[in-house]
Amino acid sequence: MAKIDQLISSENTLTIQCELEVFKEYKSSLKSDNINSADQLNNKINLDSLFLSQEFSDFKLITSDENDIPAHKIILALASPVFRAMFTHDMLENKSHFVEITDTPYNILVEMLRFIYTGDIVSTKVDIVLEILAVADKYQVDSLKIKCGKVLCDALTTDNAVKILMAAHKHQAKYLEDEVIKFIITQTQLLSNSEKMKKIDDLDVWANLMQVVVKSHKNLS
Repeated sequence: MAKIDQLISSENTLTIQCELEVFKEYKSSLKSDNINSADQLNNKINLDSLFLSQEFSDFKLITSDENDIPAHKIILALASPVFRAMFTHDMLENKSHFVEITDTPYNILVEMLRFIYTGDIVSTKVDIVLEILAVADKYQVDSLKIKCGKVLCDALTTDNAVKILMAAHKHQAKYLEDEVIKFIITQTQLLSNSEKMKKIDDLDVWANLMQVVVKSHKNLS
């Protein structure tokens, strides 16, 4: 083997020759989307098992008819800033481990909890979903508001569009409000029905509606 000083030229340069063997890029046989799906499934199953379960429950929602719904503080706090505030401040609900909710029916509260624990809502009836939207807004469960919006968009008709529009505006579901307005301006029969249209009694809603109508006319001209 040559010594290092024998490899250095008179010009103080060093030349090294070597052979490189290039391997193909390593690819894992475990796809990340499969892993994520499995994780999501496991998490969903775990939370499903706690929905309406007394096991490990440390909080109750008590309705006006004195039905009580078992829940878990940590799950409610993660889903709702309103519940989180209850549990992190010196409030009566935090000390007593229950909250009385007299303005929301038992079945609607159950649907809110169903979504928080499982990501699903069962009913697709417009009136029920509108009530779920209201309670989602009250407790600031924004993902549930989005879910309600998608269900209501699929259920839009000329008979319920104005009602859904007013609810969307009241509960600050902007995406839903925009979609309903787009639907309404395509329904000539609805726009010409004064009985239905006069139910829009909010000036901001009228302004939003007229803005879209004017914009659509400009695009057509």
